[in-house]
Amino acid sequence: VLEELAALTAKCGPNDMFVFYFAGHGAISPDKTSRDCDSYVLVDKDGQVSSSTLLSGDELSSVVLQGAKPATRMLFLTETCHSNILINLRTEAWDGREAIAITGTQDPNLPEEDRGSLLTHSILLAIDKLSKVGRDNYSVGLLFNAALHEDELVFNSKQDLVIQTSPRLITDSMAWPLVPQSGYQAPLSRYAGGGARQRDVARYGLSPALLKHVEVSALNVPVSVEEYISLVQGQSMFNLKLHRACNAGCATGGCTLQ
Repeated sequence: VLEELAALTAKCGPNDMFVFYFAGHGAISPDKTSRDCDSYVLVDKDGQVSSSTLLSGDELSSVVLQGAKPATRMLFLTETCHSNILINLRTEAWDGREAIAITGTQDPNLPEEDRGSLLTHSILLAIDKLSKVGRDNYSVGLLFNAALHEDELVFNSKQDLVIQTSPRLITDSMAWPLVPQSGYQAPLSRYAGGGARQRDVARYGLSPALLKHVEVSALNVPVSVEEYISLVQGQSMFNLKLHRACNAGCATGGCTLQ
């Protein structure tokens, strides 16, 4: 994996964006200095997990930083049932780089469970809604605010969504790169539009684990352009909801996630 990442990032130029997407498990493991590190849980060629298949966030950072050009923009999307962010962009090594990480985490006080990729579907619903209101060019910060809104509306915030940037980077300064053609519908939108029948779950690429957390009545609800944009724009630079607790009055000025 590290060799492939090194080869891939080496191909990225100053006008490119490196997008890293991971959906799986996270774990805490000791690194070579016996310091506990948050790690991505990978598997070996036989599909088995061991200490040797854990990829720490520090290792990932090191390989990507060494391989990518200084001007290459980077976006990390991580979907896990782990309670921590797996890659830390707030270190000195990331200073001067344009990098943003969006992570779906789980409350450590709750039992670990498969929730069917709530972060991923919150992002897809946000892209869907932004397309419906005529937006085809927006920042990562605005997309995150929209995803956070969909997480609350459709999933009752069953997963915490967290955003983190490299030092001194503003989320509005990076364009969201994954904008589909006009008319895009998220899998959950298509599922609800087709009658939300249980037999259609696999057809739309959904999982039963996900549907347990879906408020179907909140899908495909008409919304005006002004109403929706007012909910998500203008917050990512000055009043970004960095995570769910911000809705309950978290003081973003002193938030450790900034």
